[in-house]
Amino acid sequence: MLSVGQRLSIWLFLFGIFASTYMGLFVTYNTTGIDESMNELLDQDVYSYFKNVKYFKMSDKQGRYHLDAAEVSQNLTTNVLILTEPSGVLINDYQSQPMYYDAYTGVINVNKKYLSLRGNVILRDPNIRIESDSMTYSDNSQMVNFQGNAKSSSKNFDAAYEIEVGADNLSYNLSNELVRYDGNVKGKVSRTRAYEDDIKFEANSIVVDKSKRNANLSGNVKFLKSQLVASARNGEIYLDNYNKKLKYYALYDDVVIEETVSPKGQPPFKRKAFSERLEGFMAEEKIVLLGLPRVYQKKDLLRGNTIVLRRDIETIEVDDANTNFKIR
Repeated sequence: MLSVGQRLSIWLFLFGIFASTYMGLFVTYNTTGIDESMNELLDQDVYSYFKNVKYFKMSDKQGRYHLDAAEVSQNLTTNVLILTEPSGVLINDYQSQPMYYDAYTGVINVNKKYLSLRGNVILRDPNIRIESDSMTYSDNSQMVNFQGNAKSSSKNFDAAYEIEVGADNLSYNLSNELVRYDGNVKGKVSRTRAYEDDIKFEANSIVVDKSKRNANLSGNVKFLKSQLVASARNGEIYLDNYNKKLKYYALYDDVVIEETVSPKGQPPFKRKAFSERLEGFMAEEKIVLLGLPRVYQKKDLLRGNTIVLRRDIETIEVDDANTNFKIR
């Protein structure tokens, strides 16, 4: 039979073991919770927020990005800036003039040297203006890509022309000055002199080489000039050759020409022609058909190796390799 003191000692011993176990579990649980909370905190991105910001990004002691923005949220972990109403400047190693841009929103990835803009995007310099729904720019590749309702307008003051082009998408390589238009491409080359004709064009895709001043068109190509409509699978425009005795535009592969001829003092009539190649000479107002061309004029069908058609002139020049002659 245990005494009262012995029973009390046993109860105190058991209570101590229970209390130690319980407290150990409690301490372990809370330490684990603290560790998890610290890890979550370390994994979270940290942001800074600014209003009415002027931002400059320097590289090799030269500015690469200059911009103003109504609001900037900077992710300090990834070094990404989220912009509201950005208006800025792009400076690169290939352009003699800086390029200015505006948009509703934008993102700059400073580490990857990447800029993305959305909403009423405009990029411009003294010689070209481009608009679209969105734009991306990589400082590493020097490529500017425009997506959605892309429109461009560029001027060449030396050659006295302006070229306007609209397309679904547009890409501009700043390093070699190649501009590519894709999807529902429509454009116009306008001359600054009032007496010189404009020429309109359509295609699936167009590549304009600004340095060489020419354009290559592919897929459902169509030229529209005065009363002439010419279509083919491929084509070219030589922008410097307008007032030279050189071809200004050319069409290749399955060329079809439809023209309204209005001779002086006579009623107008339709003329239709087919060939494998067409060369247009603006200064002489003539087109040359090559590759077994044939021409339907009034009730006549004309064939030859080379046929020359002149604007609003009924007379047709035919070269059949053996004889040169003109037919009216």
